[in-house]
Formats: sequence, structure tokens, C-alpha cells
Amino acid sequence: MLRLLQRRFEGTIYADRLVSAEDVIWSLRAQKLDMEVEAIRRSVRETETILEESAREIRIGMTARELAEAIRSRARERGYECAWTPQICPLVSTGPSSRIGHVSPTGEAISPDSLVHVTFGIRLDGYCSDIQRVWYVPGTTSDPPEPVQRAFATIVAAIEKAAKALRPDSQGWEIDQVARDHLVGEGYEEYQHALGHQLGRAAHDGGGATLAPRWERYNETPYGKVEAGSVFTLEPSIILPEFGLVALEEVVLVTDEGTTFLSARQTELKVLDVAGEE
Repeated sequence: MLRLLQRRFEGTIYADRLVSAEDVIWSLRAQKLDMEVEAIRRSVRETETILEESAREIRIGMTARELAEAIRSRARERGYECAWTPQICPLVSTGPSSRIGHVSPTGEAISPDSLVHVTFGIRLDGYCSDIQRVWYVPGTTSDPPEPVQRAFATIVAAIEKAAKALRPDSQGWEIDQVARDHLVGEGYEEYQHALGHQLGRAAHDGGGATLAPRWERYNETPYGKVEAGSVFTLEPSIILPEFGLVALEEVVLVTDEGTTFLSARQTELKVLDVAGEE
């Protein structure tokens, strides 16, 4: 369409007056209507229900791939589509070999004294969810060991701090830095990804602001300004070599007064009631 306009205006006084509407469109898409916010909230709640039900079925010896298929099946039974490519939705990892990113679930079996981490989202009424949950599989002790509990508490606190800092007109990188500084201050390595992204009709929705560090791969999006009415994810992470991935992803709405959580925050590390053979 741009090339068509350029051809039509060639030789006229308007040829050099074309201005991109990209910023206007991104702003329009970022600022959600009340009905859009409610659609996202419903999508998030349904996703939480699916994950809660699926967690009760986790057993020793079940593979990450099998758990992923069980979660997908529950979504299909309810008539929901995956929020992104089904082959990697949900993302499931367990144990020391856990990886961060959009990678397919493996045949790694769930074992005692390890973590199970899931990233999942559905599309409901045209709007997506995208949340992460993590659970502990008991083994030699019924309670998670201190390193796991400490890492989990650090992630919860980082999300809390970022949510409090997330205000209209703040730049995306500033919010990412709040969470990043907290993790580093607690002695952990900084995560190698963005803190969060916009959520809406796509799992990675909107444009303009991304809650990301000022790294080259994020281009200009870390400098975008946050707008009231935007919906963001908050998803810091820590990898514990002995146990696996400790990460949560919550969904928040930005308002003129601050942020409102659209997801039911996970603030306690659930210990799974598992059975079966290793």
C-alpha cells in the first residue's frame, strides 16, 4: 500500500509528505478498551484453571512432553486454541536440563527433588493469555530446599517491584531495570530476555513499549513509553543448576493510578502431591 501511494503521488507536491501512522496504530492497539481487558482477564482465568487441574495430574516419571500434551488436551476439550504455535504451547521444562525460551518440550522425565515449569496461553473470544507457573516435586524432603525457596521469593519480589514501578509515561527499559537490579542485588545473574511484553489479540501484542533492556536486539522498543490501558506480562527468571527453572509470568493492566493484576498471582511455591514410578 505504501508503494501504491508513492506511485500515485509521484510528481505531485504530496510525494515527500507521507508520514507513517505506525506510532498512532501502535498506541491505538496498546490502549485496551474495558471489554478488551475483560476478555483478557477471562482468558487468563481459564488458563489458570487448566494449569491448576493439570498440576494435580503430575506424576513421577511423566515427561515434559506428556505434560504439555495433557495441558493442550484440556484446552481443546474446552474449545480453546493455543495462544501461539501448538508445538511449543505450552512450554514445559523440568529438572536441571531446563531451558529458557520458545523450545519444544522434551522427553525429560519428572523426578523427585526438581522443579516443573510451564508457560501456557490460550485464545478466548479473540484475546490471549500468557502466564508461567512453577511447582516443586518433593523427594528427600517434603519442603523445597532453601536455594529453591530463596530463588522463588526473589522472583515474586522482582515482579512486585516492577509492578509498582510500572506507570504511564515510564520507558520500558526502566521497568525491566527494576526487576533486573533486584535479582542481581540478591546475587543472581541477570536474565537474558525481556521482563515483559504487551498482551492482547496476540500473545506478543501491540508495539511501542517493550519491558526490555537496552540491548541491540530489542531495537527502539525499550525506549517506548508505557500508556494507560496497556496490558503487560512480567516474567523474570532464575536458573538453578541443581533443580531447574524458577520463573513466573503475571499479567497486569496499567492504569493512571498504577497497575492492576489480571492474573491471580502465584506467591507460594506449590509442592506437588506426586506418585508413580521414577
